Amino acid sequence: MIASGTIDAVLLAALRGEALAWPDALQGEEALALAGERAGFHGIELALCRDEAVIADWPEPLRDRLRDAARLQALWEVSHRRTLIALLDAFAQGGVDVLVTKGTALAYSVYPDPALRRRGDTDLLVRPNQLKDARKVLREVGFAPDSASVLQEDWCFDTGAGFVHMVDLHWHANSSFALRQMFTAEEGFASAHPLPTLADNALAIGPILLFLQDALNHALHRADGYNVEARVVRESERYIWTWGTHLQALNFTEVQWQALGDEACSRGMAHICLAALVRAQSVFGTDVPPAIAQQLASSEHGAIDAYLLDAGTMERFAANWRGSTGWRGRADLVRRNLLPSRDYMEELYPGMVAGPLGLMYLRRWLSLPLRITGWMVGGRH
Repeated sequence: MIASGTIDAVLLAALRGEALAWPDALQGEEALALAGERAGFHGIELALCRDEAVIADWPEPLRDRLRDAARLQALWEVSHRRTLIALLDAFAQGGVDVLVTKGTALAYSVYPDPALRRRGDTDLLVRPNQLKDARKVLREVGFAPDSASVLQEDWCFDTGAGFVHMVDLHWHANSSFALRQMFTAEEGFASAHPLPTLADNALAIGPILLFLQDALNHALHRADGYNVEARVVRESERYIWTWGTHLQALNFTEVQWQALGDEACSRGMAHICLAALVRAQSVFGTDVPPAIAQQLASSEHGAIDAYLLDAGTMERFAANWRGSTGWRGRADLVRRNLLPSRDYMEELYPGMVAGPLGLMYLRRWLSLPLRITGWMVGGRH
């Protein structure tokens, strides 16, 4: 059995630019296939191919696989950027204010090449009172609604040339009821700064809020999982994300470091931010000012820290219930918890993947009384 950690260590060295011969112990077909899978999981195929000298001594089948994935990733970025530029122009003409957030904002602000930040969509934030107009613009440009909740909507655009581009439309900072007030849409717009590498009229949320949002996403993925190659996984330590944390930290001025410490503490997520920085330190040697690290470490767990680092499933459900507004919000919350996606259910019950989805739901529902009882007496389920 080949340990993925052994392969990850080799991939990380290459990502850092260290030209190493591929280990003899990892020459077999199984090892090379796993290496390709791990590079895909970490989202670093294109990054590994930036300097051919780094992977020059690697087996040809692995290099071919990495190159194929890298070319596809670069082509996707060209197509995605073209689609975004047209959408941003349409928003401007329609009088809709919009901010680029999360992965795409990072791709075009801190990565040496935007295509290096592998991602499957772009997150956009609009003002709540412009949501109706934003939907109208999306339809006019050719986007179609894909899925929706009370707090966000997914829209897709088929280029007709092999790529389908997704846009996640937000009008709150986060799609979780318990976390949506991490910052308000107006705070996001107040922090806005130009993103000229994407488009002349592109705006992104400011670097401090962007860092908070990115660190929060790492913690959310650790708790709830996310999709990679049509699979739900719970590993949150993807190198492409940690590299992004490192690159953000490299750009911070002394004033911005202090602002990050203050904002993380005041918004109740100091330990989530510290975890992201500690991870970047261990992987990329990120230089974190000792005073800021101490400030974050000495802060008590705030509401967001407690939600993601301390709370169990039922406690998080209760926090989302309290944070939801109106019957539609609570109905949506119940629906998403009682009837999650098939991907999620198959990851939860791998032994039942061949059976009907209804049986997996039944098993989940039958376990609810035990989970609720455990939560009420102080257990974590």
